[in-house]
Amino acid sequence: MEKLSLQLAIAASALDSYPRRAAASARANGFGGLQFDAISAQLDLTELSQTGRREFRQMLASNNVALAALRADFGPKGLAPGVDVDRLLARMAAVMDATKALVVPPLLCLDLGPLPEPPAEEKPRPRVTPEQAGLIIIPSFRLPRRFRGRLGRYSILRWFRTSMRRCASWERSQIAWA
Repeated sequence: MEKLSLQLAIAASALDSYPRRAAASARANGFGGLQFDAISAQLDLTELSQTGRREFRQMLASNNVALAALRADFGPKGLAPGVDVDRLLARMAAVMDATKALVVPPLLCLDLGPLPEPPAEEKPRPRVTPEQAGLIIIPSFRLPRRFRGRLGRYSILRWFRTSMRRCASWERSQIAWA
């Protein structure tokens, strides 16, 4: 039966803010890998030269810990409107280059910030406004057959108003006003 060897990785910032102490702490706690912030207060991995990258990998190898991934955070606004997007894209390209040079296989975790709010959907305007509906909604009101389909909207309203004047016997409580 095959025995599976499971190696777990942890974010270096969870152990220590300094990379050397984080690597030693990861080894002492039994973790096989570390995820580093690409740009932090102590170390900017995007600015390292080839020699600096080699020394960083050697420091991890001496502690028997692998570099599992790099992490990049683009601030609280992320790519929202009003942010300098060109600067963020240039920073993202630098982080991707550093990931390609340091991590095998390359794995980059990007925190792009909050998702933008969806655009507000415009509610369709009703074809008949409540004021118009109040004029034409009447219980059991039917347009005479000879007028159906031949009259325009304003002609129907004009016919209705004249019909209302003729029907003085109707009470206002019988008319449904919207």
